[in-house]
Amino acid sequence: MKAYECIYEAGEDAFVNVYWAETPGKAKSQALYDDELGDPDCFTDIYVRRAPWADKLEHASEYTFLLESLRQGWIYDWYDDELRKDRYLDEEAVPVLEQVGSLENYWKLYDEGKIKLDAKGIPTLVK
Repeated sequence: MKAYECIYEAGEDAFVNVYWAETPGKAKSQALYDDELGDPDCFTDIYVRRAPWADKLEHASEYTFLLESLRQGWIYDWYDDELRKDRYLDEEAVPVLEQVGSLENYWKLYDEGKIKLDAKGIPTLVK
């Protein structure tokens, strides 16, 4: 299977996800019915492109996929309803994520003040 990034833009929001399929059209078909890709009205609302960097990640852990997608320039930006906090990750977080070993550890240490952002917004593990 080949990996494809499917993108759907709705106003200011952009949704991107990777799907593994035999063809771009089959990847789009998967994306059309995936709630994580927003709410596209039709097949043609979804843009698709090859993502060869993800070909071997179909069965990878979420954490491994997260690290690789960040290395590819993906940005994760969301609001944590439970904690009532904005969350943001980009490729600058990869070294610290690798040091702490999981996304859960990253946010735990961040919330405890043990991960700080420098003047450029780059996260650093504080000891």
